[in-house]
Amino acid sequence: MPLPTACKDKDPTICTAIFAVRSGAVAPNSVATNPFLVNPNCQNVTVMVAAEALCPSSCAVCCLTPEFNCQNSTTAAAGASACSDSRANCAQMASFCNTPPYSAVMAQQCRRTCNLCQ
Repeated sequence: MPLPTACKDKDPTICTAIFAVRSGAVAPNSVATNPFLVNPNCQNVTVMVAAEALCPSSCAVCCLTPEFNCQNSTTAAAGASACSDSRANCAQMASFCNTPPYSAVMAQQCRRTCNLCQ
């Protein structure tokens, strides 16, 4: 599995301004199987889609990009028993399961919460 920061940011100016890691202000990224500390803005639901689309390296979510599309135990395993949420706070964000543009991210990271297990 590649490093969570192996890809490039698409807009370094925006990424530095909004998502740069500042000492004392870090949070885990949204890839549970490949954790990395990032700026808390990367987990802010109001800018999460922009974070993943424009700043995947800064937010350590390269595996969620189409270029990498990393497979992990949640996405590669078959069956409902292997289906789980990769984020710790999916329950708090359940209202976004059917709310574009967040629904795409929720479908990837909160499969169990959004009832997407087969």
